[in-house]
Amino acid sequence: MKPSIFLVFFLFSFIPVKASACSCVEHVEINWDSDAVVTAIVTSEPWTFSLTKKEYVFEVTENLLNFAQPTLHLMTRRETAACGYRYEMGVEYLIITRKNNNEFISGRCSSWPLESESAKYVLNKLNAKP
Repeated sequence: MKPSIFLVFFLFSFIPVKASACSCVEHVEINWDSDAVVTAIVTSEPWTFSLTKKEYVFEVTENLLNFAQPTLHLMTRRETAACGYRYEMGVEYLIITRKNNNEFISGRCSSWPLESESAKYVLNKLNAKP
């Protein structure tokens, strides 16, 4: 009977555990040459053909830096372990984004719900810009 207990523990050791390779610093420093810094509300989540990226469409509520369009099409990685972000419909976010291959990209370390402590910290930094 003892070998069967060992076998059970051995088999359970191969069960995958979700791990994250993405790590954000506690407080983000503002990169003043970002391609856009906005507050925006998620309005849609179009289907994309990519296995690695996901698109969200936002209605921009305030342009804080370098962006003058009424909507923002934003790409993020599908997996949160790869620093992707799962935006929620109707929620307003503070987003710092850069362009890569003509797409605005953002992720877990550069997007926050507007009411979060991280967003408030970044907004205070933006208001104190030298």
